[in-house]
Amino acid sequence: RIVNEGYTENPRAEPPSGPKRRGRPKQSKALNLLDRFRDHSPSILAFLHNFAVPFDNNQAERDLRMMKDQATALERAGSADLSHPSAVAGMEKVA
Repeated sequence: RIVNEGYTENPRAEPPSGPKRRGRPKQSKALNLLDRFRDHSPSILAFLHNFAVPFDNNQAERDLRMMKDQATALERAGSADLSHPSAVAGMEKVA
């Protein structure tokens, strides 16, 4: 019901008059969001029915950030001058 109200409030734009353009016509961000919600609503609302599903994916993003930070620190440690104190301090954080 809410998605249908969203479609009435955000109608699809008419293609511009003039020469015919190739490809799909552009959509507004609101329409893209409505289409995504219409197509993937069971996945989006899974946390309402299954409490094991997290509300957001912050933990997954944090896990990926941790791996990226470690990889970056290892790259820096491999190319760093180990006689410099900051290089040794960076390696302590990784280990």
